[in-house]
Amino acid sequence: MVLMHWPPAPILVPPVRVDEVDLTDEGFLEFSSTAYRRAESLDDAPEWVGLRTVPEELYLRELVDLDLEDSRAIAEFTLRYGRLGVYDWADLPVERRRWPAELRAVDALLKRHLRPGETLVDRRFSHVEEVAVHARVVRDATRLWTAYREGRDLSGVVADWESILAPPTVADDLRHEVQRHKVSPEESLARAVGDFFPLLFDAALRPYHVRVEARSQAAQAIPFGFPQGNLFSALCLQLRNHMAENAKYRRCRNTTCGRLFVNKRSSRGAQPAAFKRRKGVEFCSDACMWAQNKRDRRNELKRSAQDRSGRNGSPSKGEGDDQEA
Repeated sequence: MVLMHWPPAPILVPPVRVDEVDLTDEGFLEFSSTAYRRAESLDDAPEWVGLRTVPEELYLRELVDLDLEDSRAIAEFTLRYGRLGVYDWADLPVERRRWPAELRAVDALLKRHLRPGETLVDRRFSHVEEVAVHARVVRDATRLWTAYREGRDLSGVVADWESILAPPTVADDLRHEVQRHKVSPEESLARAVGDFFPLLFDAALRPYHVRVEARSQAAQAIPFGFPQGNLFSALCLQLRNHMAENAKYRRCRNTTCGRLFVNKRSSRGAQPAAFKRRKGVEFCSDACMWAQNKRDRRNELKRSAQDRSGRNGSPSKGEGDDQEA
């Protein structure tokens, strides 16, 4: 199975809209916004309102770390990075007549919260469960792709599946072929990838199409025709870009981290692509590199002390390796 990408090269992820967010006791996220202004990075204050650049590898990092059972954490994530999902679930590859019960329940919850004259299309609110639905889809898509890149078995992906989308399965005829050793487990995973991603990306990446933008002379104005993608679309585009360039995923060598990553995040902020080094990179960030180097040094000193104590015939203190962050 070969996935063909068009365009074949990675696409710049446009900034996404970020609004002020108020979390209600019922788990609703009420949005309010002021005038837009341009932003180049996330160094702006969290309360900044407008268009915001999406951090690199957000789908591999902050989204993975997000506790989807914590409403306040979801609200803070939305305030900082933007809204996950669009008004009518059109960014998910699920026909309305085939919606699972969980999706129908969240949709009904949103409709009950509509104000007089308001529709799902123009509503100024979301719900933490709506965010969670979209977050789980991205996490499952990442799980499927990284398993494929690492040559793992499909059964592990299905066991960890968490989203409302049906988990990838092996058709009965293909399962028999696998059992008869005519098709390898790796090929069965490749076919699952080929079935899943065209449908997901066809829905999620609709805002990013060939377009023409009309820019005003006013510095604060958003260009007419600017893509109206939300954070869900942006995260899917980040994943698609890594797929298109066949990026290699690494696991951070920091023993208290171990996250998957492609490029190391520098303490100096985002760096141009020409200055990014991928070969020999062992840590997902400078912070993890410093923490592990410090830990390795402490452990080395402890082992040296133990060796000296052993030669002197006396026990040493602090046996065992240091696992502090």
